[in-house]
Amino acid sequence: MRFFSNSVLLQLAILFALSLLSAANLANVNVIRDIDLKALVTREKTRLVALNSGNADQSNYIFLVPDNVKSRLSVLSAIDIKSSDPLLVTKLGYNEERKADEYSVRFSTPLKPNEKASIKIEATFTRKFEAYPEEISLDDDAYYKYSRNIYLESLYQTKKQKTILTLPNSVTLSHSDKPSPVAIKNNELTYGPYLDKDISETAVISVIFHDTVAHSRFASSKRVITISHFSNTLSVADDNVLVNDSPRITDYDKSKVYLNAFLKKTKNSLIGLNTAIPFDAHNIFYTDRNGNVSTSAISEIPRKSGRSSFKILQINPRYSIMGGWKYGFNAGYYSKLSNFLRYDSNTGVYNLKIDFMGLYMDIGSDYYELVVVLPEGATDIKTIIPFDVDSETISTVYKHLDFFGRKQVLIKKKNVSTELSTPIIVSYKLPGYNQIVKPVKTKSE
Repeated sequence: MRFFSNSVLLQLAILFALSLLSAANLANVNVIRDIDLKALVTREKTRLVALNSGNADQSNYIFLVPDNVKSRLSVLSAIDIKSSDPLLVTKLGYNEERKADEYSVRFSTPLKPNEKASIKIEATFTRKFEAYPEEISLDDDAYYKYSRNIYLESLYQTKKQKTILTLPNSVTLSHSDKPSPVAIKNNELTYGPYLDKDISETAVISVIFHDTVAHSRFASSKRVITISHFSNTLSVADDNVLVNDSPRITDYDKSKVYLNAFLKKTKNSLIGLNTAIPFDAHNIFYTDRNGNVSTSAISEIPRKSGRSSFKILQINPRYSIMGGWKYGFNAGYYSKLSNFLRYDSNTGVYNLKIDFMGLYMDIGSDYYELVVVLPEGATDIKTIIPFDVDSETISTVYKHLDFFGRKQVLIKKKNVSTELSTPIIVSYKLPGYNQIVKPVKTKSE
């Protein structure tokens, strides 16, 4: 135990030393930061030119995610701008002095003295602005406030930088006019360029902007995937709690809401959402938490040749989800397991390839769970997940007619955005006799 603790401390000390060394030998020649506020999540793209101003090769660039935004960070990635190759991003730890988490971005090749590298770092955050004001009347327009340090938080001296905010539209109630220069054109608000700002210097700006879209998120989401070799089925069951973060309505009138919906003049409320499901999905269901069947429809996505790979489940709640309201609902379907499962005869391994999460438009989730229930008798269970998760556990559950129970994989992650709707792989082995046990038991009963 002492050896383990000492080794961990040694690794942290090495990382801290590398961070200090990198800070002393790199500089930001030019930084352009694009912050997209049009969607239900906030996406930041930081394009920068890094210069090795030291005497030794540099392999890593340290990127900071400060305290005031890190709790909403969903995903962080980087690419080399010239080659478009992805760059390795690793979380190093916490910088107490700068009050920020440090992430290492590894250059595609070590940066030699006086050489430059152009990289793009992309970060997605869930819910980074608040309704302003928090309460409005039913027919009022909704505004939202976004605040940010307009200077790049960095370990390195920055020679030149500017930040561009892209708003949902050109309607703003107000915006900070300092530090100058500040320019607004259509729905873009540009701060800078600024020259030679000290790394400790800050300037918090605010913009209050109008948006016609209901600002929604999932407070919690859970997807349960159950597979059956015997029936060649994969079932999906989603359990979601939706929250409308638009301003709360002070004079709610049910009859007026229905009239506005009929006249298509509904403001700041969520009247429906869509999700993609496989083209062969069947036994499709959608109910709210009270068990009431609400309105839904299916539409296929046309494709120039061949059959579409998916179709759209259109979900319409029984009532408009107003600002400040929560709405719990369940949805799911069955699909052919053979669409997702491959067998490697050389290793005897089954590889299940599924998306980490379902797409409900561009809505993110504060807390997400994925449960994969494997066939009874599954062994040697492994997962391949191309991003970090908060936890991953394997346990045993009992379903109808099970002898010994099934293994289930439970994956948990906070701040999930649609960028994480990427394939993951769950692999396992399954003895041949397990595929006949249940039919035999069913027959005997």
